[in-house]
Amino acid sequence: MRRFKVLNLKPDINALKQEGFSSVDMHFHSKYSDGTGSVQNIVKKAKKLGVGICITDHNEITGSFNLSKHKDVLSIPGIEITSKEGAHMLAYFSKISELIGFYSNHIEDKKIRNSNFVDIGVLDMIEKAKENNACVITPHPYGPSFTGIMNHVKNKSMDMSLFDKVHGVEAINGGDLKMNNRKATILALNLGKAITAGTDGHYLYELGKVVTYADAHTTEDFLEALHNKENFVIGKELGIIKKATSQGMKIPRQINKTPQMMRQHLRFGKHVIENKRNSVRDKFSEQKNIVKNSIGRSISRIMNGKRNKKD
Repeated sequence: MRRFKVLNLKPDINALKQEGFSSVDMHFHSKYSDGTGSVQNIVKKAKKLGVGICITDHNEITGSFNLSKHKDVLSIPGIEITSKEGAHMLAYFSKISELIGFYSNHIEDKKIRNSNFVDIGVLDMIEKAKENNACVITPHPYGPSFTGIMNHVKNKSMDMSLFDKVHGVEAINGGDLKMNNRKATILALNLGKAITAGTDGHYLYELGKVVTYADAHTTEDFLEALHNKENFVIGKELGIIKKATSQGMKIPRQINKTPQMMRQHLRFGKHVIENKRNSVRDKFSEQKNIVKNSIGRSISRIMNGKRNKKD
């Protein structure tokens, strides 16, 4: 039976299991970053639903490490990193030791105090993660402000060549807008990239509402299926009220980080304004040249006409 790679529907985890698929919510946050759930409660809910889980806390791996101790649930070691530019990246690992090595060598000492940022650029981050055997995914590429990588591409602080370096794109993010997820899906399919999906959840009730699924039943096999583009994604975005509640969870955790966040928003905003200003200037210059050339051609025709009459 033919399957669609991406379905914007509520997933039936039990039906997928009966067909031989494992389902994993590949983007979920615990209390160790801006989520609310303990690892124990996340595991309990995941087992009840029959869904695998990847805890991708912001610049932090304690939740993922504790999750790896629970052998009775399919889990993938992971982390969501905020680059110094502000763009987010997801890194998935087959082994918890690889995640620990990457974090210890490249993230832990580069975390900027009282902020959500790590002092490492996107391209360098991707290379370092891949050196540690990570599968690197761009989450919510059209997400808000500087967190979505395509906003940097649009404003020319980065270019599309960065997609040559990543493995895939998050096609469905439960916390993002439906139109943004559609654009992300088109982006991934046009680029021929692997696709993932996850709730980007901060509350237990969100777990499993958006999943990546594949005919694979171990961490290694699941990531291999992802690499080979043999997986599928299914799920629906949160309703507006639940989405506001989930996103609101981030506010208390970010109060102490406001100065750094404000500086980053201002830097990004300044770049956007400068880019727009340059774009307007270039268009004005282009139009000016078009008018100038048009007037020149008109004068030339008139002068040629006068010469022809004299002849």
